[in-house]
Amino acid sequence: MKVENTLLSQQQNNLVSEKADLVKKNEVAKDQINSILERIKNIES
Repeated sequence: MKVENTLLSQQQNNLVSEKADLVKKNEVAKDQINSILERIKNIES
Protein backbone atom coordinates (compact mmCIF):
# COMPACT_ATOMS: atom_id res chain seq x y z
CA MET A 1 0.00 0.00 0.00
CA LYS A 2 2.83 2.42 0.84
CA VAL A 3 4.54 1.69 -2.45
CA GLU A 4 1.32 2.32 -4.34
CA ASN A 5 0.78 5.61 -2.49
CA THR A 6 4.34 6.67 -3.25
CA LEU A 7 3.91 5.87 -6.94
CA LEU A 8 0.61 7.72 -7.10
CA SER A 9 2.16 10.72 -5.36
CA GLN A 10 5.03 10.74 -7.87
CA GLN A 11 2.57 10.51 -10.77
CA GLN A 12 0.58 13.39 -9.34
CA ASN A 13 3.72 15.51 -8.96
CA ASN A 14 4.70 14.71 -12.54
CA LEU A 15 1.26 15.68 -13.82
CA VAL A 16 1.29 18.94 -11.89
CA SER A 17 4.71 19.75 -13.31
CA GLU A 18 3.62 18.81 -16.83
CA LYS A 19 0.53 20.99 -16.51
CA ALA A 20 2.65 23.96 -15.40
CA ASP A 21 4.93 23.46 -18.43
CA LEU A 22 1.95 23.30 -20.77
CA VAL A 23 0.45 26.46 -19.27
CA LYS A 24 3.78 28.26 -19.84
CA LYS A 25 3.96 27.03 -23.44
CA ASN A 26 0.37 28.09 -23.99
CA GLU A 27 1.15 31.60 -22.72
CA VAL A 28 4.20 31.85 -24.99
CA ALA A 29 2.14 30.74 -27.99
CA LYS A 30 -0.59 33.21 -27.09
CA ASP A 31 1.93 36.05 -26.89
CA GLN A 32 3.42 35.05 -30.25
CA ILE A 33 0.01 34.97 -31.91
CA ASN A 34 -0.89 38.36 -30.46
CA SER A 35 2.40 39.74 -31.74
CA ILE A 36 1.75 38.36 -35.23
CA LEU A 37 -1.77 39.80 -35.22
CA GLU A 38 -0.42 43.21 -34.21
CA ARG A 39 2.10 43.12 -37.06
CA ILE A 40 -0.65 42.21 -39.52
CA LYS A 41 -2.80 45.10 -38.25
CA ASN A 42 0.16 47.47 -38.68
CA ILE A 43 0.75 46.27 -42.23
CA GLU A 44 -2.91 46.81 -43.10
CA SER A 45 -2.86 50.38 -41.77
